[in-house]
Amino acid sequence: MSLGRTGPQAHRQPSQGHGSIIADLDKSGFTPEPHAERSRHPTPISVQLKQGNWENGYVFINWCNRAAGGLALAAPRRRPVAPATSGETASVGVALSGRVAVGRAGLGWGMLQLGLGQPSKIPGRRETRRLPDQQAARQRRREQEAQLRQQWDQNSRYFKVSDVCSSKQAEWSSKASYQRSMHAYQREKMKEEGRKRLEARRQRLRQLLAEEQDLLARELEELRLSMNSRERRIREQHGNLKSAREEQRKLIAEQLLYEHWKKNNPKLREVKTKEILLHCAESLPSFVSEGSTPPMVPTVRIEPRKMHLCLGHTADKCVASSGIDVLE
Repeated sequence: MSLGRTGPQAHRQPSQGHGSIIADLDKSGFTPEPHAERSRHPTPISVQLKQGNWENGYVFINWCNRAAGGLALAAPRRRPVAPATSGETASVGVALSGRVAVGRAGLGWGMLQLGLGQPSKIPGRRETRRLPDQQAARQRRREQEAQLRQQWDQNSRYFKVSDVCSSKQAEWSSKASYQRSMHAYQREKMKEEGRKRLEARRQRLRQLLAEEQDLLARELEELRLSMNSRERRIREQHGNLKSAREEQRKLIAEQLLYEHWKKNNPKLREVKTKEILLHCAESLPSFVSEGSTPPMVPTVRIEPRKMHLCLGHTADKCVASSGIDVLE
């Protein structure tokens, strides 16, 4: 027995009327091992005929491997099968040889399909072939293969997703994942508390700023009022000082006018001159009685602005008053 072809050529279906033999074998009944060595002894396989009677047929063993997407091993050697009717069991001795091709690791063996080849031609018997039936059979076989591939892809995706889910579940349910989750939760909690504290601090600062702005507005209003009152006070003080200066200037002017009138009035000057002469005349007897040198008779010279009184050698003792100058 050797490796056969895969694909439609390996699936040699019998013509209509010959039928096929299909048997499901478990691992305990018949399980070819990967890379099995050549077996020189026939392996009895018990199969059950599905349809038709068999006279002189030949058995072909085809091993279906779903992972390979088709047939992986065929038995081109023909073995005669005893005549049997539908529903009976026939024993076939087949010597397995060569190496068995397997699919992916961990996958079990599928279905063992036994098909009868074309019987030997009998002289005088016309062989009838129906091409549409063969095409329909090939179409059904292709559809079955496509369904098998689709089912295999779905199973593969399912197992991949299951593997990922189980690995993620194991990772998430581990202690390290729990610790990471708790650390992340603590970090998020600390960040949230920090944000809350920052927001509270900002709220307090906004409140303090509003209070300071209100206080500043009140102070500016009071300052404006105080400035107005101060301006009024300054204006009042300025008015008072101005009026006081005017009064003082007025008094000084009146005094200067009085002094000017006092100095330049001829009648007043004459009266004062007479008073001085009278005083000198009255003081002359006292000088004589004391034995002192009698004073000289004063001579008075009246000028337009000043009156000068000369007392001779006693000029240093002259008294000047009210614009009267004493000369020698």
